[in-house]
Amino acid sequence: MHMYGSYGGMGGGSLGMIMMFLFWGVVIALVVMFVNQAISKPSSGNETPVELAKQRYAKGEITKQEFDGFKKELKETSSD
Repeated sequence: MHMYGSYGGMGGGSLGMIMMFLFWGVVIALVVMFVNQAISKPSSGNETPVELAKQRYAKGEITKQEFDGFKKELKETSSD
């Protein structure tokens, strides 16, 4: 008598193979998500307000008029 069945594994056949692929697929997806999050975080956290406004403008989060207003206001407050 064989302990592992006729497929040389622990039995289960194609269902076991599908479960194995799903498991490794989830593991790989989690690793990719973790690496993506680590890369996309700001590197220093020491960005100036103007740099942050530039980033927001580049992403389309604020309009050109809002960006110009931020720059003007920041220049006025920094010269005081």
